[in-house]
Amino acid sequence: MGNLSKHFSKWEFECACGTCGYGLNEGDVDPQLIEKLELIRKFFGSPVTITNGGGCRCEKEARAIYRKQHKPFNPKSQHLFGRAADIAVVIPGRLNWTSDNPRPYKKRLPPIEVARFADSIMWFEDLVDGGKSYPKVKVKKTGGIIVYPTFVHIDVRPGKAYRWGLKVEKRGMNSRR
Repeated sequence: MGNLSKHFSKWEFECACGTCGYGLNEGDVDPQLIEKLELIRKFFGSPVTITNGGGCRCEKEARAIYRKQHKPFNPKSQHLFGRAADIAVVIPGRLNWTSDNPRPYKKRLPPIEVARFADSIMWFEDLVDGGKSYPKVKVKKTGGIIVYPTFVHIDVRPGKAYRWGLKVEKRGMNSRR
């Protein structure tokens, strides 16, 4: 299907302003982001959709979105650097109808389920000096995950990990968290 990977195309990440073309050029979308999205798709066995305007954003589009949300512009938004996507995982073949909207829509997985799996794959391994003559592997969380009511924001930001709306459940002594 795609020209970024097996399941993702550049046009899915194109800036929603429709004029700048950001997201369509080689190198606009971070390859690590595509790698994480492919892992999510493989795990759930369902298509991952980039929500409307949820891929790359030029500064003009980002400012318009923040203005609509009555928030100050964030120059560190990972969408500006091609390192973020707002996603939903669609369950294929399952349609729902509502009385006020008779048109069917595809059912999505709850965003918290998608976020929990995304959290499990957002790790960074770094070889550090372990003393003597062998390296030591240092593992730490990376990237950003924000859970919204209808989608999940995932990014591959460098540096410190960021989580919002993702509650970590305590699972006892054998928990990996």
